[in-house]
Amino acid sequence: GAEGELVAKGPEVFTGYYKLTEKENNAFFSHDGFYKTGDLAVINEKGFIMILGRIKDVIIRGGETLLPGEMEKLIRQHPGVDDVAVVSMPDKILGEKARAYIVFKKGQQFTFDALIRFLKTLTPTRKTWSWSGVSSAWNLIRTSSALMAISFLNWSSGNYRKHPQR
Repeated sequence: GAEGELVAKGPEVFTGYYKLTEKENNAFFSHDGFYKTGDLAVINEKGFIMILGRIKDVIIRGGETLLPGEMEKLIRQHPGVDDVAVVSMPDKILGEKARAYIVFKKGQQFTFDALIRFLKTLTPTRKTWSWSGVSSAWNLIRTSSALMAISFLNWSSGNYRKHPQR
């Protein structure tokens, strides 16, 4: 099947958030009353729903929207990077910031400052590369559909979010 947002409707599904206006609730429900979960899903050949990720995989940093997938794509261009995952971390002032978990290629290692200098050569007009930092990782956990186990990275970093980013 085609990828799309997982929606739900039925007697066991709530019909709106308490104390939100109808207009505000419309962001969470389709025009015909289906609850939008925010999950990207597909129905496989056996009829099972497979969750592929999140529709809105973003980090909101002081009003600026950061796209982890875009950031990972740029970091992967570094010759010393084998794999990378970018996750949201809490920030007391800005709400969220990004942390990159990097698996270095064998024999490679570099500093956070060196990574930022490299990224600025790729995107010199980028206003902010202010992250909570970079962590070295031996391996990145992936699900059977090759998605990063982001909730584990958030948990292992002390970011106990009620709702993992993706």
